[in-house]
Amino acid sequence: MLTYAVLPDPVPALPGSALHAPAVVCSGDPQRPGPVGMHAHHVAAHAVRHLAYLAGTDPTIIAIADADGPDGCWATDRSVGARTPAATHVAVHRLAGRRPAPC
Repeated sequence: MLTYAVLPDPVPALPGSALHAPAVVCSGDPQRPGPVGMHAHHVAAHAVRHLAYLAGTDPTIIAIADADGPDGCWATDRSVGARTPAATHVAVHRLAGRRPAPC
């Protein structure tokens, strides 16, 4: 699943922000790149929230989302993303009897 899209920086002259302690979840096993406990619904929920965030903060994405209209995919993503808390996956794990996700 694709969770990020590469977009041009709208204001490349502004300074960037350093990531002092980025948290990256990964697997040490090249034969199984997905970390234990990480499931497709984690990736999908993250993607929806991230795209909804961009549709409310990034001028380029806002313009594209607004042009999509009230019945388009962006309107749906904005709505679902705004209502999807980070802890949504806990209920999925409880229902499916899955292992807890890494924190």
